[in-house]
Amino acid sequence: MRSFLTGAATICAIAVLAANGAMAQQQARSDSFQQMRFFDETAIRLALEPQGAEVETRRTESGMPFFFITFNNMKLVAVPQSCNQQRANCVGLVISARYRPPQNVSPQQLRDRVDAFNRSYDYAKAVISSEGVPTVSRYVIADYGTSLGNLRSEFTNTANLAQIFNRQVLGN
Repeated sequence: MRSFLTGAATICAIAVLAANGAMAQQQARSDSFQQMRFFDETAIRLALEPQGAEVETRRTESGMPFFFITFNNMKLVAVPQSCNQQRANCVGLVISARYRPPQNVSPQQLRDRVDAFNRSYDYAKAVISSEGVPTVSRYVIADYGTSLGNLRSEFTNTANLAQIFNRQVLGN
């Protein structure tokens, strides 16, 4: 009898955990149509934290915020753009992933791979910084607003694109 009760309790606990997980997913989806006008810390957190992302806000020397984000096993950087003079009401956002340069590839081979990537994925931009750091990014706009669901999709698409970049360009 005791093992039956223990088994029943385990099944109930699993059912409660599953229901809580389903409710969290439903909550994440139910706000997808919520409109946002600007790319700021609030919008980024509202879009990504229900998806399990970690968002860390930092500021440049001039006080402009930017965000380090861990999302879908990727580390991304989001930098608001097209802001007013008070560095607010930003309607542009650059989402990027930066990588260590591959050690088994010459600088010319890396440039050739980045060029080939840019020809294949015209909705993204891959570059090599003057320090040799390969980066892939996308520019997102919200001139007349967008939804939290669209912003989530932009981060998901950028993370997926970064994984492709990592495989095709860096050979990882």
